[in-house]
Amino acid sequence: MVKWLADMNGVPMSDMTQHMEALNINGYVAFSLCTPASTVQLWQNNLNAMKADGTFETIWNKWFKGVPMP
Repeated sequence: MVKWLADMNGVPMSDMTQHMEALNINGYVAFSLCTPASTVQLWQNNLNAMKADGTFETIWNKWFKGVPMP
């Protein structure tokens, strides 16, 4: 988020200094109890494939550069 805000305002990241962590969120994905197990498994299979081929890491680094992946 900080990188995005800096980029949007033309501020180089080298000018930024972290003084404190304001927010640390662990996210979860949840499905309705009515969601078929096959849908949940398909989602999990696709997530696993994205992690295996590096797609997940590419997306993660675009939005959360410098933050360890979950």
